[in-house]
Amino acid sequence: MLLQTATAVATNEDDTKMTKAKILFDSGSHRSYVTNDLKSRLNLKSYKIEMLNLNTFGEQKYRKQSYELLKVRLSKPGLNEEVEISALSFPVICSSLQSKVDINKFPQLETLELADDFNDGNNDSIDILIGSDNYWNIVHGETIRCESGPIAISSKLGWLLSGPGGESVGNATVSNLVITGELADYPFYTNEHDQLANTLKHFWETESIGIKPEQVEKSTGNSFIKDLRYDEKRYVVGLPWKEEREAIPSEYQLSRNRLNSLHHKLRRDQELLNEYDKIIKEQLQLGIIEEAKPETDDKFSETVHSLPHHAVLRRDRETTKVRVVYDGSAKSPENKYSLNDCLEVGPNLIPQLFDVLVKFRSDPIALTADIEKAFLVVSINEASKDMLRFLWFKNPSEITPEVIQLRFWRLVFGLRPSPAILGSTIRHHLDSCEKLNPELGYVINLLRERLYVDDFLGGADSTEKAQEIYKNSKDIMSKGGFNLRKWNSNSEEVIDMINSAEKSRETFTSKSADFTQDESYAKSMLGPADNQDGKFVKVLGVNWNTKADEFLFNFTELVKFANTLPVTKRSLLKISAKVFDPLGFLSRYVIQLKCMFEELCAEKIDWDQELHGNWLSKWTSFLSELESLNKVRIPRCYFITTSKPNSVQLHSFRDASKQAYAAVVYLRSPYDDGRVAVRLLCSKTRVALVKQQSIPRLELLGACILARLMNTVQNSLPEDQEILLDRL
Repeated sequence: MLLQTATAVATNEDDTKMTKAKILFDSGSHRSYVTNDLKSRLNLKSYKIEMLNLNTFGEQKYRKQSYELLKVRLSKPGLNEEVEISALSFPVICSSLQSKVDINKFPQLETLELADDFNDGNNDSIDILIGSDNYWNIVHGETIRCESGPIAISSKLGWLLSGPGGESVGNATVSNLVITGELADYPFYTNEHDQLANTLKHFWETESIGIKPEQVEKSTGNSFIKDLRYDEKRYVVGLPWKEEREAIPSEYQLSRNRLNSLHHKLRRDQELLNEYDKIIKEQLQLGIIEEAKPETDDKFSETVHSLPHHAVLRRDRETTKVRVVYDGSAKSPENKYSLNDCLEVGPNLIPQLFDVLVKFRSDPIALTADIEKAFLVVSINEASKDMLRFLWFKNPSEITPEVIQLRFWRLVFGLRPSPAILGSTIRHHLDSCEKLNPELGYVINLLRERLYVDDFLGGADSTEKAQEIYKNSKDIMSKGGFNLRKWNSNSEEVIDMINSAEKSRETFTSKSADFTQDESYAKSMLGPADNQDGKFVKVLGVNWNTKADEFLFNFTELVKFANTLPVTKRSLLKISAKVFDPLGFLSRYVIQLKCMFEELCAEKIDWDQELHGNWLSKWTSFLSELESLNKVRIPRCYFITTSKPNSVQLHSFRDASKQAYAAVVYLRSPYDDGRVAVRLLCSKTRVALVKQQSIPRLELLGACILARLMNTVQNSLPEDQEILLDRL
C-alpha cells in the first residue's frame, strides 16, 4: 500500500546549503514537520518557538511540548516550481517507507512526471512530513485513477501516488508518529490542562455571581456605532475598527487548511456533513451570505479576510444539533494579529444575569420570549463584507470538491464585538423609539433591563398589563427588524391570547426558512430546556415549569454521565461545573462538592488518581443526593399572586465553620388576611482557605459576602417595591 511521498531538493533560506529530502504527505496531521537530522544538514535556523498540544497514533491524551519553527524551501529538478514551508523540528517522523510500483502495468502513469522514484524500491527515511497546514499549498488536487492500482494526484513536486501499488514489498512496517499537533489555543483541540483551567474558571465565575464586584467596561460612546443606519428593513453597521490598526493577511491559506481538516472530519458522518451543508445553503438562499469573487492571495490587506469555521455539536437525548462557529481570532503562526485583534470590543450593555433573574421573580405574571436569529437581523455595510469571507464547497460530498468563497451580509457571531454591536444596535433602536413614543417608556425600559442579549424575561401584575407588554414590545422591536417570538407565560389566559395573535400575524407575513442555528444566544451558551413541550422551558439556564410556575432541576442525565466517569478529582470538578445554579438554590449541596474538592487538593491527590475508601463513599453519596435534587421545587414568584402584600422585607443571614462560610437572603411578605410568604431569594457559599483561620475571621468573611449579596439584591429588585431590611 502506497503513501503519498516525494523526493525533492531542500534548501535553507539563504541558499547556502541544499540536500535531497524524502517527503511524506499526510493531510491527517495538522502541522508540518522536519527531522532534527535535516535541520542539522541544512543548518536551519529557528525563527519562533511554539507550544503545541501533541497527540500521536494510539494516544488518547494530548501533551504540551515546545518545538522550534523553521523555514525550508522545496523544489523538484525539471519543474519550475518552488515552495517555501514553515515546519516544526521533530526528532523522528516515522520509520522508513519501502515502496515499489511497476509503472508499465499502468499506462495512465507512463507519461506523468512522478514526485518519487517507485522503480528501485528505495527504503529512504522520511525527512519532511507535509501536514494540512501546507498540504493544499503544494497539492493541486487533479487526480487520475488506475484500475486496481494507485491513485495519482498532481502537485508542485510532481504526481503523488497513493493506494494499492500492485506489488508486495515484504513485511515493511510503517509507523506514523505525528497525527495531531495543534497550537495550545487552537479551537478544535485543547489539552487537558487547558480544559481543566476553563472548567475551573467557569465553575468559580458561576459561584461568584452576585457577590463579586462587577467589572463594567467603559463605553466607547457614539464612536462605536457611528456607522449605524436603518435601511427601512433592518439596521446596517460597519465593523468597529481600532483607530490605529495594522493590515492583516487575508488568511486564505489558513482557512483552506482548516476547511480541508473540517471536511475530513465531517465526511466520517455523512448525515452531519449534510446538516452542515444545509445550514450554509439555506443561509445563502435567505440572503444572509452570498458568493464572492475568488481571492486566493494571502497578501496583507485592509479589505479582504477569510474566517475559518468549525462545527459545534450538542447531542441531546434524541437528536444531534450542529452549529457553524466562525473563528475571528484565527491567525497563522507567522502573523501577529487576527481579525478580532483589530476590532474594538465595544461597551458591555448586557444586564447582569443575576439581576435579570431576580427581577423576573418579582412579577405575578411572567413573560418570556427571544429575538429570532438576533445577530443575523443586523446587516453589515458594503465596506466590511469582504472582511467576513469564508470558504465552503460546491458539493461537499465529493472526495475533492470545488472550493467556493462566500461572504456575510449579516453580523457574524464569532467576532469579539458582535454582542456589543447587537446590544448597541438594540439600545439605539429603543432610544429612538422612546423619543418618538415617550408614552411607551415603561415597556421600553422593561426591554432595556430585561433583555439578556436576545432573551427577554419580563412580567406584569395583571393579565391586561401582560397583554399590553406583549403587543407594545412586539411592535417596538419589529420596527427595527427584530422579531420577538417563542413566547411563554405562567398565565394560560395570556399565552392563549399571544398564540392567537401570533397565528394572526403569520397569516400576513411570509415565514422564512428554518434551519438548525435557530436558538437564542443564551440557549446556545447556557443550554436548551430539557423538555420543550410548552410546559418546561429554560430561562437563562434555569428550568421553569410554566404550569406550576416553579423552578426545578433535572440531574438524571448528569448522574448517568457521572456514572460513566472514573472516580477521580478531575471527574468531581467536571460534575460540579455542570451544576448551574446562579441564584444559589442548591448551595447546601454544592458546598459539599467544593469542600471535597479542596480536601483532595490539600492532600495533593493527582487529577486522575482513582479515589477509594472514604472518598469513594462520599462520591457515591453525592451522586445519590444529586439525583434526589430532582424533587426540589422553588416558587418562581416571591409573592402570593392573588393578593398584594402589606410590605416586602429582606431577611439575611450568614454563618461560618472551619470548612466554609455562607450568606443567604430570604424575602418575606405579610398579607392582610394573616398569611405570610417567605421565599428563598438567593444564597452564596465560600470554602475556607486551606490554611486554618479563626472562626471570628471566617464570620467576618461571611459578613462580607452577605453585605455584597444584599447590595446586589437591593439593586436588582424593582424600584417600585418598598423594602424593609432586616439583618439578623
